[in-house]
Parts: sequence; C-alpha cells; structure tokens
Amino acid sequence: MGQPHCCRPPVARQALMMLVGLDPYVKFAVAVDDDIELAREEEVLWAMATCFQADTDMFVVPNVLCNRLDPSSREGMSAKLGLDATAPLEWDVERNELPDAAIAWAREQSRRSGR
Repeated sequence: MGQPHCCRPPVARQALMMLVGLDPYVKFAVAVDDDIELAREEEVLWAMATCFQADTDMFVVPNVLCNRLDPSSREGMSAKLGLDATAPLEWDVERNELPDAAIAWAREQSRRSGR
C-alpha cells in the first residue's frame, strides 16, 4: 500500500478503518470533506475524481465479519473497501458548479439521443 497524499491528516483513514471494523453491514465506504453534500451523488463523485488516487488512497481489509445475509460472504466473512477522497491540507482548488439549467439541458440532450 502506498503512502497517503502528502500532508493529509490520517483522520479519514482511521475513521474508515473503524467503520468497516465495527459495522458488519458496511462493505464499501468513501470518506469526503465536510464541504461535500453526501446526498448529492455528483458531489461525492467529484471528490473521488479530484481528491482520490487509487494507488495511495484506498485499502482493503480481508476476512472481516460481515452481514451473514450477504450472498457473497464466505461463512460470515468478507473483504471491505475504504476510499479516502478527502483533500490534502494544502489543497487550493476552487470548485465551480454548473448552473442547474445547463445540467437539465445536458440530461435532455442525452435522453433525446437515447444514451
């Protein structure tokens, strides 16, 4: 496993480790900064696209207790995945948002083209 981003406090990684260790229902968790609105999928995806590096910011915990109703479990055990999509401390990027009208137009164009 690589080293996390330079100057990134380990708080998110520690929280993810605790979450996947304590909750048998959680198999996959993403940590984001508090300026990300969790209910908006596009914001979480933005954090993953801009703050996450697969070689340094994810970890797998193999063979942990999981929900026994999980059909992929192996005798009540499963692997769990944590993704740290928090920004480094020296982060100096301003996030711009598209106007709602532009998003609606793009969705309409996509719908019309059958995509």
